[in-house]
Order: sequence, then structure tokens, then C-alpha cells
Amino acid sequence: EPGKYLQSPINADCLSGSIALAKGAAAAGVRRFVGIGTCFEYDTSYGHLSIDTPLKPGSPYAAAKTALSIFLEPWLSSVGIAFCWCRLFYLYGDGEDARRLVPYIREQLMQDKPAELSSGTQVRDYLDVRVAGQLIAQVALSATTGYVNICSGVPITVKQLAEQVAESLGKPTLLRFGARQENPNDPPYIVGVPNVNLN
Repeated sequence: EPGKYLQSPINADCLSGSIALAKGAAAAGVRRFVGIGTCFEYDTSYGHLSIDTPLKPGSPYAAAKTALSIFLEPWLSSVGIAFCWCRLFYLYGDGEDARRLVPYIREQLMQDKPAELSSGTQVRDYLDVRVAGQLIAQVALSATTGYVNICSGVPITVKQLAEQVAESLGKPTLLRFGARQENPNDPPYIVGVPNVNLN
């Protein structure tokens, strides 16, 4: 749930449930296991995040993802199952929760209401969820093993993204940058380094 998932104690349940799922998959004879991680597993202070960036999960959500991959990689290998871990960066697209950035801006502007935002100087790596899904499917159907960044590799500020959304609706004057307080825990720069070419 937006605003809650990073610190939620439910992450512990998801960790144990995911391990149980992997055990069940192994018992069923699955030969390849592809898991979904997050860019928040990395030490985000590095800015440009490659699969060689040190890990430093800063929330229960990221810690659960990290713990799962650290457990699964050697265990699945020991039982002869190929393992791949896809770390997602910032996604947007159809079906997003209305409280997230892009749907919030769209909803406000479509009602001719101002969208109140922070300064928008944060740099991010955004990817349409449809493209992310295609990349994950390609990874799953390939022989790729190890860790994969599911990202665009293209830096864009939150402000630039908001302006693109507003321009597409013809309502750029309804954006209110600086109307919301900055989050002191929000990393200033997170951009992924793609490490596989699956095209």
C-alpha cells in the first residue's frame, strides 16, 4: 500500500511466504525460478545503481527482498534450479494506485484542480509497467541467471515527469511545485544501470 508498504510488518509474512512458494516450486519440479526484487535493496547513496553496487536495504520491505534473494540464490543452485532476480526501479502505468504520483497528477488536472508537488528535483529512473513486464517475461524465457536491473537507465527529474503528464493534458499551469514539503529521507538520485540486452 503506497505510503505504508516500506515499513509494514507484513513484509515478514511475505518473506516466509515467498520461501514457502520456492520450496513448493522445487518440490513440483520447476527448473527455473525468477524472483522480483527492488532497487531499494541497493545502497542508494551511490546514485547510479548497477548489479555491482553494494546492498544496503533501508526498510523492512527492501530487507525482506534482499534476504529472500540471498537465501534463494545458493539454495536453488544446490538443488539444480536456475535462479534469476529482477530488481525493479520506478514504475508507472495502467492500474496504478490513485495515490501514486502520475495518477494523482492526472486526476487533479482532469478535474481542473492544482497538483501540489514537492520541488521535483529528485532524479529517478521511470519505466512504463508494460515495458517492465515485457523485460521480465524476456528474462523468464531466456537462460539469464543472477541479477538483472529492470530499468530504463535514463535519468529524469520528478518535475520533468510531472510536466510531461501535464503537457499531455494541456494543463501545465496547474502544477504547483514546492507546495509540498520535501521528504528528508527521499534519495536525491536513483538511476539504474541496465545489465542485459534482451532485444
